[in-house]
This record gives sequence, C-alpha cells and structure tokens, in this order.
Amino acid sequence: MDERPLLLVGRLRHRHWVALDVAMAAGLTLLLGGAAVALGTPAAAPYVVCMYAPLAVRRLWPLPVLVAISAAAALSLQAGIVPTGPLEVDGFPDALRVLAWNQPMAVTIALYTVAVNCRRGTALAALLVVGIGLSAIILGTRPASEAVGAVLICWFLFASQWATGLVVRERRLYMTRLAARTAREAVLDERLRIARDLHDSVAHSMSVITVQASVAAHVAEARPAAAREALALIEATGRAAQVEMRRMLGLLRREDDGAPGDAPGLAALPELAGAAGAAGVEVTLDVDPGLRLGNGPGLTVYRLVQEALTNTAKHAAPTRCLVTVAAARDGVRVRITDEGPRSGRRVEPPMSGGHGLAGMRERVALYGGELTAGPLPTGGFAVEAFLPDETVGARLAQEER
Repeated sequence: MDERPLLLVGRLRHRHWVALDVAMAAGLTLLLGGAAVALGTPAAAPYVVCMYAPLAVRRLWPLPVLVAISAAAALSLQAGIVPTGPLEVDGFPDALRVLAWNQPMAVTIALYTVAVNCRRGTALAALLVVGIGLSAIILGTRPASEAVGAVLICWFLFASQWATGLVVRERRLYMTRLAARTAREAVLDERLRIARDLHDSVAHSMSVITVQASVAAHVAEARPAAAREALALIEATGRAAQVEMRRMLGLLRREDDGAPGDAPGLAALPELAGAAGAAGVEVTLDVDPGLRLGNGPGLTVYRLVQEALTNTAKHAAPTRCLVTVAAARDGVRVRITDEGPRSGRRVEPPMSGGHGLAGMRERVALYGGELTAGPLPTGGFAVEAFLPDETVGARLAQEER
C-alpha cells in the first residue's frame, strides 16, 4: 500500500478551495472577456462576467450559481451574442463551433458542482431543466445546420460532467460510510477484546477459588487445618487474579496492537499447572525447551492452556491433564488433553453458552491458525491448536541442516 502523504486532500481546507474558485472565476472572466473585446464584440463582455463571476461561490451556493449562469447563457443565446464568436475555419463543421462558445463551458462547470453537492434527484432535475431550456433556445435561434449538432454536443458535455460529479459525490458518501462502519467495527473489536481478556484473566482464578471454597466448606468442621489451607489458597489465587487484571489493563491501555513486554508466555505455564493442581487437576507439561515465541504468540499459547485447564477444572476435576507445546515445520502446535472425570464425578455441571472456546478460536484466528476441540473416545477431552510462526519454522529448518 502506498503510504506517501497526499498532495492536496487533507491539506487544503474548504476556504482554500473557495479561494481557488475565486481565482479561477477571475481568470476565466478576464481571459474570455478580453477575448470578446479583442474579437470586436465588446457587447459580449457583460454576459461573460455574468456567466463566469458566479463560479467564485459555486461551492457555497451551487444551485443559485447554476440558475444565474444558465439565465445569463440563455439571455446571450436569445440575444444572438456568442462572446468568442464562431470559428471561421474552412471545413470546420458548423455544429462543432459550439465548442468555441462560452455558454456550454460555464454551464458544464455549474452542473458538475450541483451533481457533487446536491441530492441525486435535485441534480437530475437541474440537468433536465437546464439542458432542455438551453436546447430549445439554440434550436430556435441558430441555423438548422448548426443547431442540431450544437444541441447534441451540449448534451454530451452537460451529461458527461454531471455524471462525473455524481460519481465524485457517491464516492465521497461511500468513503464517509466506510469510515463510520470501520469506526463501529473498531469499537466492537475492542469490546470483544476486552471481554476475551477479562474472561481469560479472571475465569481461571475464579474456578480455582470456587473449588477451594467448596473444599473449605466441606471440611471446615472435620478438618480445620485443611480448611485453613484452602482459604489460604483462595487468598493467594485472589491476589494473583489482581496482578493479572492489572496486566490486562496495561495491555488494553497500549496504543499499539502488540502484547506488553511482561505478558505471560511459555515461562508462566508452570504457574498455571500449579494453580490447576490446587483445583484437582494433575498437570503434566511437555514444552519444547528450545521453543521461542514472540510476546503475541506466547500470550496466545498461555491463554489457550489457561482456558483449557479452567474448563478441565470446572467439568472434570479431579483428573489428569497433559499439555504439549511443540515446534512444527511452520509454526507451533498446542495440545491439551484430559482423562475425563473419575467415576463420573464433576465439581460442577457443564456450563452452556460460555465464551471460553469462542475466545480461544478468536485468539488463534488472529494469527491465521486453526483450533479444534472435542471429546475423546476414551472419555476425556482434547483441545488442539496450530499457530503459524515463520521464525519457528526457520529455526527447525536450520537445525535439520
């Protein structure tokens, strides 16, 4: 994509364009008025002024300017005054002499401005009224050999420039609507991002706290020491959740899209395993020791493992779980499998309508990866994900050589 700065758009304000219109109107008035005098038709000069001077404010009042210019053009044609005179060239078709008239050019500029700045119906009505009116005057005042061709050429000029103005107007409307839609989508994406990060950072800790609170409630009278241990773990998990919330808010406050430098990654997986163990999930980690990931992919792997272990603690604890993170040819593969609940027990019933799996898919999709999740024939559950990462593939290729 060409990122070079635009030459005019975005730099010139509305007043600058109006100033350019004033300069254009003044230049055309002086040039064509002087030509009329030089060609021996000084009576045409007032008509030139009336047709071109209004162009100075065409952006401010497009319809009144078109009316003024069309009226001046009609009066000049009715009076038989052609400001620059016909082209006296042998063999030059009479119909094409209209191109030397001032009337079509002035009206064409005004019609273009109306098409750009007015509604489509208003602009179309202006085109028809002006075109039919001036055509009738030309047919009634010019010789037949010249009038028909002149009318056709006038309509070609009027219609082509009117259509060009309409295209410019619709392009501007399209860009305005696109910008508004992009802004709405950005807000929605930010909401989804906040919801995803909030869920990932809090759900895991809340699951551990819920399990330990249940344990403490059951053993409070019979085993006070175990209850105190569970309460201590709840306190520690709550503090860890606070740290994670601060980390998440730091990520959301960043202006760029990257993950912060202290975002959790592969190095934080043992902490997740320990927390899951406290919730009744015995976790075995199998992480490629030579695997190095950037902050973004590393955070994604961490969140995938975190969410998978949270779901295991919710639906299958106590159980065992295997977490595998391995380098692949062109990326990294993550696999989390559990053995399912022992003897059909569940800490709490399965929850429907959750956002965890959807959040995992969204995270993986951000990097162009794939995620699959489903029950195993043995009764457990598996989550598998692949994240493309060229640096990982390049490292594997180098090691093989």
